[in-house]
Amino acid sequence: INLAFWLASLGLGKTWPVDFIWSCFPPLLCLLIIVREPETGVCERRIVGCTLVATWGFRLTHNFVSRGGVGHEDWRYSDMRRTFGRHFWWASLFSVFLGQAAFLFSACLSLYGVLCAPEPLTATDAAGAAVCFGAVLLEAASDLQMDAFVAARREHRTDATVIDRGLWMWSRHPNYLGELTWWWGLYLL
Repeated sequence: INLAFWLASLGLGKTWPVDFIWSCFPPLLCLLIIVREPETGVCERRIVGCTLVATWGFRLTHNFVSRGGVGHEDWRYSDMRRTFGRHFWWASLFSVFLGQAAFLFSACLSLYGVLCAPEPLTATDAAGAAVCFGAVLLEAASDLQMDAFVAARREHRTDATVIDRGLWMWSRHPNYLGELTWWWGLYLL
């Protein structure tokens, strides 16, 4: 997947496809695991796991698309492009696309256990599912609060430079806290 997205980025002249991988790879991996490991069949563990991953992926994709991520290159990749110049094509393959692929794949390893274990769900699994669901809600709520803040700044309804209300009053980056919590919940599941 990452190689295909890397080739697309070469054609587009921007690396934004790598950011899209984060929201589509885990749901695709769920499908791949289910197809390659049919012995487990349809069970509550697979239904819960796939539903949580699909919900998380939908939220992340919606956030990426609604904030103009499609076509927009992250400033860090633009800096790398300037630094590496005409050699950026290979630098982006190894440092951006394959590096993130290795990290994302290792983060998703627990999906195999979630989707292939034949045992019924336990209390720990339920706790993991609750943590995952709560993390997605935390991320979605912080996304909405940030969107409202950005709109207020754009429309000159506030002169605040930093959001300090709602979840943002308690955490500098509640969306990142939600993301980190999501992965721990998946590990518990």
